Amino acid sequence: MFTIASIVMLFISFTTLFVARRGAGKFDPLTGHFNSDWIPVSLPMKILLINTVVLLLSSLLVEVARRTARLESILAPMNTIPGVRAIRQTSLMWVGATALTGLGFLFGQYNAWHQLHMHGALVNSGPAYTFFFLLTGAHAVHLAAGLAVLLYACIAAGPRLSLERRCITLDVTAWYWHFMAVMWLYVLLVLRLMD
Repeated sequence: MFTIASIVMLFISFTTLFVARRGAGKFDPLTGHFNSDWIPVSLPMKILLINTVVLLLSSLLVEVARRTARLESILAPMNTIPGVRAIRQTSLMWVGATALTGLGFLFGQYNAWHQLHMHGALVNSGPAYTFFFLLTGAHAVHLAAGLAVLLYACIAAGPRLSLERRCITLDVTAWYWHFMAVMWLYVLLVLRLMD
C-alpha cells in the first residue's frame, strides 16, 4: 500500500506539472494574447489501445493466478490422502501467462515510442512530447518492477515450492498489477488531454 500510495503521489505530481505547463505561455503585449509553445502530440492511439487491452488481459490473468493459488493451498492437504488423485497445480502457469502479457505490454510501449521516434518526435521535441515520454516511461518502469516480482514468483524456490509463500506473493503482486492497469487508464486519460 505504501508503494501504491507513493506512485499515486508521483503521478499526481506529474499531472499537476502537466496541467500547469500546458496552460503556460508568454503574454504578448502587442496582440494581447498568450503565446504557447505547446504542440499537441500525435498519439499512436492504435498501439496504445492494443497495449490497454493487453494490460487489462494481464490483470485478468494475474487474478486467475491468485485465485488458483488460493484454491491450490486449500486443496493441497488432500494430496496426502491415499487413493485421492493429486491436485494439479496450475497457478504458476497463470503467473507465466501474466508475465508474458506484461512483457507484451512493455514491447507495445516500445513500439509506440519507436513509432514516435520514426516521425521525429523525441523527448526534447517540445513540452507535450516530454510529458508523453515521462508519463508512459514512468508507468513502464513501475510495471517492469511488478514484472520482476512476477518472475520471482515463477523462479524463486520459496513461492515455487511453498503454496503459502506463493499465495502471499501473488496476493501482493495482484493488487499491484491491478493498480498498474488502473494507472495506465489514468495515464491514457491524461494523454488524451494533450490534444
